Amino acid sequence: MLRPERAALAALMLTAAMAGHAQPDAVALLPRPFSATYTIEWRGFTAGYSTLELKQTSSKDFVYSSRNNARGIFKLVFPNPITQESRFTIENGQVVPSRYQANDGSSDPSKDVSLRFDWDARRVRGAAEAKPVDLALEPGTQDDLSVQIALMLDLKSGHVPARRRSTHRSASCRR
Repeated sequence: MLRPERAALAALMLTAAMAGHAQPDAVALLPRPFSATYTIEWRGFTAGYSTLELKQTSSKDFVYSSRNNARGIFKLVFPNPITQESRFTIENGQVVPSRYQANDGSSDPSKDVSLRFDWDARRVRGAAEAKPVDLALEPGTQDDLSVQIALMLDLKSGHVPARRRSTHRSASCRR
């Protein structure tokens, strides 16, 4: 346990050290494109693969996607890939989604999700699991994928993750 005077000195030194560091610039806070593939295992068998990929399409525009492919006997249950895709921009260090799509891999389109974020009209519209969506769009609203990138940016910039609204399930979620 630190004595009060040592704790005060440590706090003063930390403050002085931090004051000498410049704030990160906007480019440094942009997410870095990546691709990661994970093996899905079930009871010792490789059931499939999951790939997450972030692509930068312009200076501020990104596409983040998730693709799950079954393998072997598991393809009998999940013959088609399960996919999600989020398109978003980074504005003032914040993730601003513009489009979200999800396909559960079945031949039933009533389980799919397609959303468009109209920030000028402050509405998110589309369909989620065969139900029409037309919701008020509040600042900070994220889709099921963009919320992951928003969390990464918060942590990268040293911010404490905040409570965010998620559109897909029309419920609040912690990010």
